Amino acid sequence: MAQLHRNLGALVCAAAVVVGCGAPAPSRCPLTVWYRPAALDADHASLPPALVGSWDGWSTPGVRAFRAVTADDGTEWRTATIDLAPGTYRYSILVGDVRLKDELNPQSAYIAGPDDPYEVEVSEVALADCNAPALTATGARGDGNALVVDVEYAAGGRGGPLGNLEGAVTQAGAPVAAAVTATLRDATHATLRADGLSPGKYTMQVHAGALTASASAFVATPLAPASLGDTLVYQVMIDRFRSATGPLAAPASPGDRAGGTLDGVRAALDAGYFDRLGVTTLWLSPVYTNPTDHLIGRDGHLVAPYHGYWPEDPRAVDPALGGEAALDALVADAHARGLRVLVDVVPNHVFETHPWYVAHSRAATPNDSWFNDGPDHCVCGDPGCDWGGHMESCWFAPYLPDLNWRHPDVVAAGTADLVWWMSRFDLDGLRIDAVPMMPRAASRRMVDAVRTMQYRSAADLYVVGEVYTGPGDGGRAQIRAYLGDTLDGLEGAFDFPLMWSARDVVAHDAAGGFASVEHEIAAGAQAWSGSGATIAHMIGNHDTTRFLSEAAGDAGGDPWTSPPPQPTADEPYRRQLVALALMLTVPGVPVIYYGDEVGLAGASDPDSRRVMPDVLGGTLPPAQQALLDGVAAIGRARQCAPALRGARTPLLADADHDVALLQSSTGEAAVVVLSRDRNAATVDAPGVPGGRYRDLLSSATLTSDGAHAVFTAQPLAAAVYLPEGSACLP
Repeated sequence: MAQLHRNLGALVCAAAVVVGCGAPAPSRCPLTVWYRPAALDADHASLPPALVGSWDGWSTPGVRAFRAVTADDGTEWRTATIDLAPGTYRYSILVGDVRLKDELNPQSAYIAGPDDPYEVEVSEVALADCNAPALTATGARGDGNALVVDVEYAAGGRGGPLGNLEGAVTQAGAPVAAAVTATLRDATHATLRADGLSPGKYTMQVHAGALTASASAFVATPLAPASLGDTLVYQVMIDRFRSATGPLAAPASPGDRAGGTLDGVRAALDAGYFDRLGVTTLWLSPVYTNPTDHLIGRDGHLVAPYHGYWPEDPRAVDPALGGEAALDALVADAHARGLRVLVDVVPNHVFETHPWYVAHSRAATPNDSWFNDGPDHCVCGDPGCDWGGHMESCWFAPYLPDLNWRHPDVVAAGTADLVWWMSRFDLDGLRIDAVPMMPRAASRRMVDAVRTMQYRSAADLYVVGEVYTGPGDGGRAQIRAYLGDTLDGLEGAFDFPLMWSARDVVAHDAAGGFASVEHEIAAGAQAWSGSGATIAHMIGNHDTTRFLSEAAGDAGGDPWTSPPPQPTADEPYRRQLVALALMLTVPGVPVIYYGDEVGLAGASDPDSRRVMPDVLGGTLPPAQQALLDGVAAIGRARQCAPALRGARTPLLADADHDVALLQSSTGEAAVVVLSRDRNAATVDAPGVPGGRYRDLLSSATLTSDGAHAVFTAQPLAAAVYLPEGSACLP
C-alpha cells in the first residue's frame, strides 16, 4: 500500500481521504474514494459503480463519475470525488449487488442489515475543513538536556505566515518550569526549544494563536533506541514478579494472588535489573481494578483475577497493585532511565460489575446493548460455541461480557479510554489483548486514536496486538491481516509461528532441524514485508507452557495437580539459552517473558505464571545463574552493537547447527552460532567477512579468511561472535 500511495500521489493529495487539495469553495472539501475492479468477479468487474453515502440518505443513484487510473505497478483502479461540507460521513461503493469499502480508507463503521443493526461494514471518514488553518508537529527529539520540537503551519493547503508561537512543557501531564524559545525557519516552519531539563520524557504543547500541536520525546536519557527494531521488551506479570519489600512466596493455589505490586517492579528497575538485561521497554500486565472474588475458571478451578484481565473499572489502577501513585512513580523512574512503558489493555470484554455492563447491557438497554449478550450468546469453546464460528461474539467466561465493537458508542468509549490511559500515565504504547475476538475495524480505530494523540518518534510508540495463532503459513496469514501501517494496522504482532518452530526444533529435536527454523524466519520476513510493522519474537508467554519444561519433556502435566518440577539437569537451561539467543538476534522486537531469563519451569496456565525467584539479592542454582548471565550478556551487547540489531543472513543451517551473519547498515558484522548437538562439532561456515571474532559468552575465537570460517560449535550452546576489539565485548 505504501507503494500505491506513492504511485497515485500525482492524482491525489493524500491517498484514502483527501483534504486540502487546491482551494475548493468555502466549507466544501473533496472526498476521493478508490476500489480495484480486480477485487470483483468477472461479471461485476465490468458493471458501472456508484458512490453512495450518508450525505444524501444513501440515495442509490449515487455518484457515478468514476474514472480509471493505472498505478505504476500496472494495477487498475477506479476513483471518484465528491465535495462535501466538513463532517463525519459513512459511504460505500455499489457495483451491482456488491457493496465495497474504500480500499484506501482504513476507517469503517457498521450500519443496519437484514438481520442486525450493525451488520454491514462501510467506510467512514471525518472530513475536516480543508480551508481551515492548521498547526502540525513534524518532529521531536532530545538534544542534550533540551527538548526540541519542529512545527509546520498551513492554511487551507496553501501555507501561510507563522508567528506568535508559544510553547509549554509538561511531564506526565504536570507543568514543568522551562523557558521555551521559538525560531522561525521560514514563513511556515519553526523550531521550539526548551533547555535545562533533567533526564526523562517530556511533552511540548505549541500554540500559534488558537491553533495547537503537541509532541513528546525523551531527553538526556542513557537509552536512545532510534527505531522499534532497537527495542528489547520485558514482559512483567505484576502479581507474580515482586513486592516492594522483596521476592514473593508461591501462593497456596496457582489461581490465587501472590502479592506482586508496581512498587516491586520499580524496585527491580531502580536496582538496575532491567539495565543488566539490556531491556529498553517494560510491558506491564493489565493494571485495571479487578474484582477481589474467586470464580470458577474455564478448567473448573477457583481462580482470582491476579492477572488483570477481568476489568472492573475502565479508568482506575487496581489498589492491590499500588494504585495510580505507584504507576506514576514506576513510569517516571522508567522514563528517567530512558525505558519505555507499555501497558496491556483489554478492550474485548469486561467483568460483569463493570459500569458499562451495568448501564448498557441488554438487561439495562434492551434495544441498544453495547454487548454481544443477545439470547444466543455463548461461552467460547462450549458445545455449539466453537471459537472459529463465534470468535467475535462469544464470551471468555460467563462473568466476562463481550463488548460489541460494531456499536458506535463502544467504539467511542473504548478508544477514548485507550487515549486516557496513554495520556494520563504518559505511556509509550499498548499491548492489545485478544485482537481477533473483535472486528478488524476495532484495532484500526485503536491504532488511529493513539497515533493521532501527538507526534512521537518512531521508537516512542508501539501498539502491538495479540493475534494468537498456530504454526506455519496459516498462522502468518492471520497475523498479516491485522498489519499495515498505511491503513492504521497494528505496529507489531507476536510471531507465534516462529515460537512454535523454535520449540519444535530446539526443545524437542524435531526432524526438520534448524533448516526449518530458517524457513520460518524467511517466510515471516516475506509475510510481514510491506506492512510497516515491527514483529515481536519470543519463546513463550503467559498463555503457553514454559519453554524450559518443554525442553525437559514434562510440560504436559496438569498445572493444578502435577506441575513439572524445576529441572536440576543443565541441558534444558542450555537449550533455553539457544532459543533465547535466536530471538534476541532475529530482526524485530525480542520479548523476554519474566522468568524465562532464569529458566522458570511451568505447565500451562496458571502454572506458567509462577512467582519470580529473588534475582536481586538471592542465590540462584548454577544452571539458572548461567542462563541469566548469558541472556544478560546478549541483551546488553544487542543494545551496544548495531550489528546485533541489523540485517540477518543465514550462512549454514543443518539439522543441529545454525550460523547466521548479522550486519549493521554501516557494515559492522557479527556471527551467531546455535547448536542443539549434544557433541562438539567442526563447522565450516561460508560467507563470514574476513577477520577475527570473539564470542561474548565464552571468549572463544573465530577466524575467517573472507570466504570460510572453520570453527568448533560447542554442544547445546549459543555463541555470539563480535569483531575482536569491539567495545561491546565484555
